[in-house]
Amino acid sequence: MCNLLNVTENFLIQGAVKKIEQINKGYINRTYLVETETEHNVHKYILQRINTNVFTNVEALMNNYRIITAHLSDKLNMPGKHKRGNVQTLRPTKDGKLYFEDNSGAWRMMTYFDNVYSLDIPENPEVFYYSGLSFGRFLEAVSSVDAGKIKEVIPNFHNTMSRYRDFEIDVSHDPQKELKQLQMKFLSFVHAPNFSV
Repeated sequence: MCNLLNVTENFLIQGAVKKIEQINKGYINRTYLVETETEHNVHKYILQRINTNVFTNVEALMNNYRIITAHLSDKLNMPGKHKRGNVQTLRPTKDGKLYFEDNSGAWRMMTYFDNVYSLDIPENPEVFYYSGLSFGRFLEAVSSVDAGKIKEVIPNFHNTMSRYRDFEIDVSHDPQKELKQLQMKFLSFVHAPNFSV
């Protein structure tokens, strides 16, 4: 078991750590809320243990993250927004790196935003519509990123056409049987023991 306080203290954050609690959302990385305190303020951060079974090239993953967030910050930062901005920002380690690694794993730290929540399943068609709209805006915002600087971390992970072709092939063989098997594969995949390290 790792010492979360020791991991946290390797990052450039404000104040003394007062609380670290696990956030039980998501399937891939282990996530924690870190609260620190200075004389007059409480500061909040997200600490994540990167699942290196899924993301085997942490250096490429974090470099991609840096490129995308910097690009989004430039494109989306509006006058009058909170000083932290409206794009999640990485907190560097004390030696200037994008992540910290020790025998307990690879860790990253980011800004935390209050009053934000995620849904695993849309509650109604309106939520589904706005999630699609937001995803479209994200794609539009990142369309001007220099793709040559982005490294493929998981082959074909973001290749929608490839995924859809695979789905069509599977369904065409035996629609009822294949759909049931696909559902079972998905459920076993997201609940696999090594998927939430």
